[in-house]
Amino acid sequence: RCYLPSALEAGLLACLAHLLYLALADTLPFRRRRVASAGRKARWEILEGAATDWRDALQLARAKLADGDLKRAVWIAHRVLLGLLDQQGAVHFTGWKTNSHYLRECASAHPWRNTFAELTELYEQVVYASRQVSAEVVEASVAQVDRLCAETGTQS
Repeated sequence: RCYLPSALEAGLLACLAHLLYLALADTLPFRRRRVASAGRKARWEILEGAATDWRDALQLARAKLADGDLKRAVWIAHRVLLGLLDQQGAVHFTGWKTNSHYLRECASAHPWRNTFAELTELYEQVVYASRQVSAEVVEASVAQVDRLCAETGTQS
């Protein structure tokens, strides 16, 4: 007799396979395109066309904040900080990674680690959960990323 799995069993199997992939993704040699090693021009890909350098992106984040688009302002600030961390080698940006991957990858001793963790929490609340936060909280986060950007001497 032929055994056909139920939809529930197939779904559970798919979930298990996905969890296994996430658990092993950093250690297995999957054939992924490495954005960080594809040249310095590729670092702007992290902004997905929102801007062509970190300063322009932060200016756009402030404009979005002034327009009341807190979600977009948080998205941009998070991407800039992620890009700056990638530029330093603290993380390696790759489109398939989750925020959890980046948080695990960034050394706990990195001076920006706490800022990155706080901004990631804000990002997940605002972008993913669509929770309301005050403009002051977003403004403080954008200003902090701006200070870190200035600290690196990064103009672009």
